[in-house]
Amino acid sequence: MAIRTVSLTLVIAFVATISGCIKEPYCEVGYIIDKHHSYDTIYPSIFLARYPGSWWEYSNGSRDSCHNWEAVPIWLASDDISCPIVSEDMVYLPSGHVYNNQYVWTPEGKLNTVFNPIVDTLIGVVYSTVDYGGSARITVSLVTVDRSDTMQVNGVIYSDVIHMKYSYEVYYWHIDGGPPATVTDSYYARNVGLIKQKRFDYFRNIDDQIELVNHYIAPH
Repeated sequence: MAIRTVSLTLVIAFVATISGCIKEPYCEVGYIIDKHHSYDTIYPSIFLARYPGSWWEYSNGSRDSCHNWEAVPIWLASDDISCPIVSEDMVYLPSGHVYNNQYVWTPEGKLNTVFNPIVDTLIGVVYSTVDYGGSARITVSLVTVDRSDTMQVNGVIYSDVIHMKYSYEVYYWHIDGGPPATVTDSYYARNVGLIKQKRFDYFRNIDDQIELVNHYIAPH
């Protein structure tokens, strides 16, 4: 049976919608929760290198670190719409870093709370979404721009570097335009992590660039 990772809230909402029309004798509740706690250790992407004990220092004085493996629940749902089965697993994920203390997990470098990747090795659009609210249209996207054999940052040459571009743009219908898009260009080196980042954020008055000046990747 094929499975895919989804939000538990979305699964329950979906099941509630279809349960009034489709019910099987063995599945009167509409869904089944199967708890199987494997406590597997889920390693991060090699382009994030988020291993407990690792740290990164940047040119603006900031210091990032990964503290420990933390047990976190994740949920999987089956494709069987007649009786979707939600499986709960408990796994160890690296925690304590710059992504608002969310957990970087899976080889694709996803966050367990929003399921959006941070890095992707395939060149092209990773995701692009459009939302509408009031008189505004909000477009959010993440693109893998390119992958370089080498890149020099702060006098150090790094191998196998991925360039990711995140964009957040607001368009207002009533003025036929909007503020400049928020754009973040991030560069991740294999087995090192974030080595350079350029940010422009009109709303928070940010226009800067940081570069990696020192780092330590813990044994793993």
